[in-house]
Amino acid sequence: MTLPVLLILVVLFVGVAIIAERELARRRRAGETVSVRGISEDVGDSINRAARDVQDTVTRVVRPPSVTLVAPFKDWVDSDLKDEPQLRTWLLGLPEEAIRALVIQLDEFCQELSIELAWLVSGDLNVEPSTRAVVRDVVVTYCKMCLKAVQIQPDVSAFRVYQDILAGLERGERQPLAQQLLAKLRENNLAEPPPPNLVLATAPDRRRYAVETIREAATRDRTKFKAIWQEVLTQEAAAAQSNNANAATSTPSPTTTSTA
Repeated sequence: MTLPVLLILVVLFVGVAIIAERELARRRRAGETVSVRGISEDVGDSINRAARDVQDTVTRVVRPPSVTLVAPFKDWVDSDLKDEPQLRTWLLGLPEEAIRALVIQLDEFCQELSIELAWLVSGDLNVEPSTRAVVRDVVVTYCKMCLKAVQIQPDVSAFRVYQDILAGLERGERQPLAQQLLAKLRENNLAEPPPPNLVLATAPDRRRYAVETIREAATRDRTKFKAIWQEVLTQEAAAAQSNNANAATSTPSPTTTSTA
């Protein structure tokens, strides 16, 4: 047992003694009946909390910080993941900050499973081949999921824009965009004509109908819908840019006053 751990345990026992003494004095001042059992029950929760804190501290003292695993992890990836060339290339090509963040998160994930990443990357786990194989699978699978998440980021970002725009349409934002999009969808047989009684509906109901129509069209023909969606967004962006340019050119320049 290391010296820091011994010091922590000493602090724990001293703390428990102080807690018990203070509880005993408090009961005497209050005129309560003092019993060892009563005090032990009241102090028990404090002891348990202190023990948990000590356990957490001991774990932090004994195990290396996640950041110290970055270099061993990269060495392990380089030597052990030759059967996963795409994953290996991606991991070794990550910037230093990115690989550090990944290793910290991976180490925390392993801890949640009562696994130490250090066992694997240091080679200590080689003495248990079957256990090592399972731990390796856990680590490789985690890294693969991270790679897949990175690969689909463009699609995720595009879908987030889609969701944000629809939410804005329902709040009454970008109504020209909604009208243009609905017109295009109807031209391409992805949306039905509006019902006659829609003109009698409230503004929120009309906006809700528009969003529901757009969502339904998105499920009919995804490829065609995405092409129309991109076309309408591009036109909206071009119109906004043109309006900004016109506004800039039409802004009167400040007049100067000459003095004779």
